[in-house]
Amino acid sequence: SSLEGRSRNPKLTAFIKRMYDKVLLREPDLDGLNFWCNAVLNKKMSILDMCTLGFIGSKEFVSRNYSNEEYLEILYATFFGREPDETGFAYWMGCLENEEKTRDEVLGDFAYSLEFRSIRAQFSL
Repeated sequence: SSLEGRSRNPKLTAFIKRMYDKVLLREPDLDGLNFWCNAVLNKKMSILDMCTLGFIGSKEFVSRNYSNEEYLEILYATFFGREPDETGFAYWMGCLENEEKTRDEVLGDFAYSLEFRSIRAQFSL
């Protein structure tokens, strides 16, 4: 019998559980956890696409209509693993409020950051 997605790669499973915690602020449901594990392991979706399109782009997340402040706080927690620093937070807020960058552009900057690469490395991803 084939293993369920969550059983195939424990580090990936832990990483996806972290995404549920940081982005959706909840425990994963088993179907969702298996779905995301299989999507990444079967190369149907990259890690970055799963994080950005899959979680930040999910109906569940988008429907919460977060303010720019709340959105950035979640990006910091998810992609940097920390609270916002004052200078950086002011920079990103300015980008959003002055429409210098869209939320998707800011999300891309966070997702492709060295800090997020470091977090992914902790999970061997």
